[in-house]
Amino acid sequence: MKLRTRILIGYGYLVALLVLCAAGAGVAFHQLGTDIGRLLEENVASIHASVQMRDALERQDGAMLRRLLDDPGAAAEMEAAEAAFDSAFTAAADNVTSDEETRIFREIRTRYEDYRQVRARLPAAETGRLPDAYESEIRPRLLAVKRATHQLLETNREAMIETDRVARRAATRRSVILGLLVMVALLSLGIIGRSLSRNLLARLTELQETTAAIVGGETGLRAPSQAEDELGLIARQFNAILDRQQEVEASARGLSALQRQLLLGLLRERGKPAALLSPSGDVIATTLDAPETERVHEAADQLPKEAGEPGEEAPVVLEREGGAITYRRLTTRDGRPVGWLAAME
Repeated sequence: MKLRTRILIGYGYLVALLVLCAAGAGVAFHQLGTDIGRLLEENVASIHASVQMRDALERQDGAMLRRLLDDPGAAAEMEAAEAAFDSAFTAAADNVTSDEETRIFREIRTRYEDYRQVRARLPAAETGRLPDAYESEIRPRLLAVKRATHQLLETNREAMIETDRVARRAATRRSVILGLLVMVALLSLGIIGRSLSRNLLARLTELQETTAAIVGGETGLRAPSQAEDELGLIARQFNAILDRQQEVEASARGLSALQRQLLLGLLRERGKPAALLSPSGDVIATTLDAPETERVHEAADQLPKEAGEPGEEAPVVLEREGGAITYRRLTTRDGRPVGWLAAME
């Protein structure tokens, strides 16, 4: 049963009691229930639109990565994701109910336009710079837009709590007035207020505690989402966001592991044990044994920081206990250094 239905049923019962003493009291309670339902619907619509915006941003990010890989279907997917974001943004903007939401929408619009402009320039970058350009320019701006949409979610959640508080204060005021006319109405209001407290405030508190625990690092928690009402819908959408986030993180870890295995495979194909190091000297992949890997890593502190002329830089040979170590700087086609290949002589 939806929250609006529960509220209307409860206040409808009070109206039935108060009509015998004051017809105007019944109208007041009905109007209060209608206003609460409208505010709840507006906030739920805004939250739903915020979730859709985050989903559209994820799709745009996926399409961008496919575009970097020259996927012919990436352009169509990007266009569809942008249309979905614009549609969700328009829907959410139509439900603005506070100055804070107006500020957040301006921030979302500004950050999203910045993200789109920088993203549009990325494919024009040099081929060797695409991965670095994506990580340094596109992804930070994408995360900034996501944070703004998450802030919109939090604002609407707080607005729902405030709506409940306003409803409780209004109900209390009417109870005091009507208590002078009929004791039964006062008792009924107390019962209904307690029921609303159990069904709304307790669940909101539980949802708040769950989100606080997740922010504190307990990412495996999920909000209770069994109820078929607005709060249940919010909880399911919130859980879907967390699930999607974990999927993306798992995919990134899997891709990193696959890339590491590919590097190890390439080193094994080389035939001679060797190690790949980052430009700073950290070991990325190695087919050397543990002692040799440790010597290679320790000796990397003496490697030159600046690269020589492309095609003219000679290997660096460092003498160490247990044998000489030969380091060859690895560069891209345009001469940009990307790491070292080390082998024991």
